[in-house]
Amino acid sequence: MKKILTSIFAFLIASVGFGQSIHIWDSGIDVTGDTVIVPITAGSANLNDLELHNTTAVIVNFQCNRTITPIDSCANVYYCTGVQCYSPHTQPTWTPTGPSESIGASAILPSGPGTYGIAAHYDACPTICNDIYVLYRVYNTGASNDTARVTLHYMCTSAIHEEEQAIISSSIFPNPSSTTASISYEMKEQYSHGKIVVYDMLGKSVKEIAIADKQGVARLNVSDLNEGVYFYSIVVDNIAITTKKLIVTSK
Repeated sequence: MKKILTSIFAFLIASVGFGQSIHIWDSGIDVTGDTVIVPITAGSANLNDLELHNTTAVIVNFQCNRTITPIDSCANVYYCTGVQCYSPHTQPTWTPTGPSESIGASAILPSGPGTYGIAAHYDACPTICNDIYVLYRVYNTGASNDTARVTLHYMCTSAIHEEEQAIISSSIFPNPSSTTASISYEMKEQYSHGKIVVYDMLGKSVKEIAIADKQGVARLNVSDLNEGVYFYSIVVDNIAITTKKLIVTSK
C-alpha cells in the first residue's frame, strides 16, 4: 500500500473551515471534515454519491470545488452537484464558473431525480492504478467562513497483476456483522506471511490479525468495534492485495 500523503493534505485541511450550515454524509454517516477510503483497481469506474444536509431553516446557496493530489494524467475526475454535471478538468484545483446551486431549508441533496449532493466520479487509468486524494469543498456563498469539506482517498487494492496474486480469498461473511466475521483464504507457496488489517472511515488502522497458515479460515472479532462502515485489507508480504467494505452492526 502506498504512503498516505499526510504532509500535503495537512496543509489542505488547515486551509479550509469546518462546515456549519451544510454537512456532507456518506452511507448514513456524517463525514464532514473526514477522509473516506474508496478502493479502486486499474480500469475501474467509481461513483460515490454523497449527500448534502442543510442544517438550517433557510435556503442556502452553495458552490462546490475540488482539489486533486497528486494529478493523475490518465484518470478522469469529475462530479455533479445540485442540477449541474461538470466535465473532467486536469487543474489541481478547479471551481465551476457558473451560478451557485441551492439547497432548501432543512433539506437533503440528493432529494430526487436531477438533483445531486456530490456525485463524485473517478475513472481509473486503464492499466495503471495510482493512489490519489480528491478534496471537495462546499461553500455557502452567503457566508465566507461557512465551508464543508470531505476528502476521497482512492486507494489501489492490488500492486500485482491478477495472474500473480499471492492469495485467493472469499469475501468476508457475514457482512454486516456484529460479532465474528470469517474469510476463507489460500496463500500461494512462495509467499511467507499475511495479515488482515481493518481501517475506519478515516483510514486509521483499528484491528489487525495475522494469517499464520497457507490456507484456512481467518476469523475476525468485530464485537469491540463501534457500529459503522469499515474497510479491510488482505496484506501479503507487505502488499495490500485487496481492500473491501465491512459493515459492523449494533450488538
